[in-house]
Amino acid sequence: MFGVGLHVGRGRAVVVYLGGVVGLIVALGLQPAAVATASSWISTILTVTVSWLAGENLRARRARRQEELAGAQRLAQQRADEGGRAVIEERLRIARDLHDVVAHSMSVIAVQAGVANHVIDERPELVRQALGTIEVTAREGLVEMRRLLGVLRTEENDGEGIGSGPAEGLRDLDRLLEQFRSAGLQLNVKNPDEISDLPAALDISAYRVVQEGLTNVLRHGGPAAQLTIRRSEAALLIEIRDDGRPRGSAPSGPAGSGHGLTGISERAALFGGTLEAERQPGGGFRLGVELPIGQAAEPR
Repeated sequence: MFGVGLHVGRGRAVVVYLGGVVGLIVALGLQPAAVATASSWISTILTVTVSWLAGENLRARRARRQEELAGAQRLAQQRADEGGRAVIEERLRIARDLHDVVAHSMSVIAVQAGVANHVIDERPELVRQALGTIEVTAREGLVEMRRLLGVLRTEENDGEGIGSGPAEGLRDLDRLLEQFRSAGLQLNVKNPDEISDLPAALDISAYRVVQEGLTNVLRHGGPAAQLTIRRSEAALLIEIRDDGRPRGSAPSGPAGSGHGLTGISERAALFGGTLEAERQPGGGFRLGVELPIGQAAEPR
């Protein structure tokens, strides 16, 4: 009965126990009265019962221990999976930021270098201006890259842009637009609504969306673009339009990697937002991004 209680389930053990008790009762009933005394009955039934209960108790303890070990292994695996996902998400975020910084800076530098090379003999003053823009853009790009590398080296940081000073946001929009104007892009900007109280993560992502969108215009679009930023109670709307590059003219910047729109789409998805990217019927391109504000604006 001990072996049965230890190795089989409770239901089968009960059946065997009852069968064993019935068998022992029959065996004792067939014994002479001198053998089938009260003590014999009690000791027989008690021995069988204690043996079964001891086996059942040991089996239950083993089962609990195995369940606890399995639960600990599941918890460790869950934590490892969550850690892996956190690492991947952080790498994607840093990759987006690096792409935004490098693509913007390199595009501006490429455009200005092309201008300087084109007018180096006829317009030396423009060459001087272009070299100045290249110097400023390169320095700012290096500062941004150092900031991002500082985040990578910082063991404790609790959000985007923490570790080496405040990250850029829409408050730096005028400086960003001036960089694009210095690079030769004609910008028509509709004054944005009140945006000073946006959530920090949303503010940074909106800035990067504008930066990447205008960088794409500088690379592939026309010499002129229109930027519109509107805020409603529920969402922040960003729209960038250009009329297209004149026929026969080559793109100003280096060929893109195709990661720009992917990065914008990922940033919008973090906040449950939407992205619209489409060519205009009369030429040019339109980029529209909607980022929810409020409780829905917390990054996922």
